[in-house]
Amino acid sequence: MARVDTELRVTELLASLSLATDLGTGQPMGHGLATSLMAVAVAHELGCGPEQIRHVQQVALIRFLGCNADAGDTARMAGGNEFTLMTALAPTHMGSAGETLRAMVRTAGAGQPLTTRARLVASALADTDADARSLSEHCEVGATMARRLGLDQEVVIALEHSYERWDGGGHPSRLKGDEIPLETRIGIVARDVDLFFRGDRDVTGMLRERQGKAYDPTIVDVVIGLDQPHREAEWNDVLGAEPKPLAYVDDIDQALAVVADYVDIKSAWTRGHSRRVADLAGDAGLALGMSDERCRDLRRAALVHDLGRVGVENGIWDKPEQLATGEREKVRLHPYLTERILSRCPSTSGHARRWIPDLAPAGTSVQRVIHSAR
Repeated sequence: MARVDTELRVTELLASLSLATDLGTGQPMGHGLATSLMAVAVAHELGCGPEQIRHVQQVALIRFLGCNADAGDTARMAGGNEFTLMTALAPTHMGSAGETLRAMVRTAGAGQPLTTRARLVASALADTDADARSLSEHCEVGATMARRLGLDQEVVIALEHSYERWDGGGHPSRLKGDEIPLETRIGIVARDVDLFFRGDRDVTGMLRERQGKAYDPTIVDVVIGLDQPHREAEWNDVLGAEPKPLAYVDDIDQALAVVADYVDIKSAWTRGHSRRVADLAGDAGLALGMSDERCRDLRRAALVHDLGRVGVENGIWDKPEQLATGEREKVRLHPYLTERILSRCPSTSGHARRWIPDLAPAGTSVQRVIHSAR
């Protein structure tokens, strides 16, 4: 991507998206950032060149860009809260079928009556293709969005195979060994290291157990041999890990439209919502006599105004009945989550502030226009 006047780095955009996918998969914000630092360290140890290191970093940051594709189905399987189920299943994707089954039985319908839980578990077990179908859909949607962001074909292909296994038992194509893109192989191990570490599990033991099964044996050896196998990620460390020359977003409006679609596919009721709000808000700005530049920024802000929606479970968004008090409080949190995701782009250099004007403060003209357009 060539540098243009938006001054928004690709790594900044993808790192912000990683915070959103953390929320969308039930992980703590910063999980994707830590994964990317581990992945880049491994790529350096393997002797990868600058462009491949860039691809490794990008794949690690947005490997779960397709995670919203079936959030509604996952929520129904879980009894309303997809995050509980996704969090439980995350460490098992590259494990055994028994691990996945035990996590499913423990988690599906947690907190609900035993009869409801039994029905949910029985329904999940009866659909033997559900896991493969879900993971394949995640890969397809994530790769499509990466392509629309203008990322290199190597990144797109790696995301198309996000859940492959070294032994050939993964999804969607059952690639085996070196057939799997290196970016994918690194990202899989790096992500699980962070999961194991945060879960207070034996990281080395888990890596050795899955070595040669789900994991590339060479990558496992590299990770175990690192001087600092895991650490929390600082934003500037992630930006500093990008190889030179730095890449800049060359079509900010297209990029923000992808962000909008990532949010809106979370529910069948919101498909296309943010784009429509952006169009209405932009037209309203023109009618109010705002400048062309102000209307442009208004449209951009409207595209991302609902980004924090991914941090609230689908059992709430898709609920046909009136929301309970606690559920309404969760809904009220999503503008805060939006602000937290977007504010990580460094304001000292002015990056990204041009496309989130007045988003957080209530009562501003932009905020009023966006909420009226909704």
